[in-house]
Amino acid sequence: MKKFPFKPYDGTAPYLYIIHAPEDAALVAKVALPLSKKYNIWYDDGTAPKEASVRIISDKIENAAVVLYFVSSNSVISDYAVSELVFAKNRGCKIIPICLPKANLPEDFKAKVDESRILFINKISSKSIKNLEMIIDYVRGNQ
Repeated sequence: MKKFPFKPYDGTAPYLYIIHAPEDAALVAKVALPLSKKYNIWYDDGTAPKEASVRIISDKIENAAVVLYFVSSNSVISDYAVSELVFAKNRGCKIIPICLPKANLPEDFKAKVDESRILFINKISSKSIKNLEMIIDYVRGNQ
């Protein structure tokens, strides 16, 4: 699994949880890195022992302030990413779906996520990051 240019947050303060397909790590990191300057971010870096990873991931999702689900052609067919999304949704987590450039959304995926709430990022830029920060703050309740 490709690593992000920063380590997953390991503390007790509020944090964002990132769901993404491993194939999209480099692209997701371009969004996550600037966000990490303002927010604590946890993501599965693949270093947890296999027998403990499901418990750790479940715990991190349940306790996240906000879950960021990076929608891509890869993540909508990834068993792990979709399972994490369904788990977060079933637990009533605050979820922000972020559609990466050139992602095709299959019809059956639209049933899993309210399409009207998807943030489409056509180009990763300081403006798109700033817009995402405003959405995160709104969803967290920190306007």
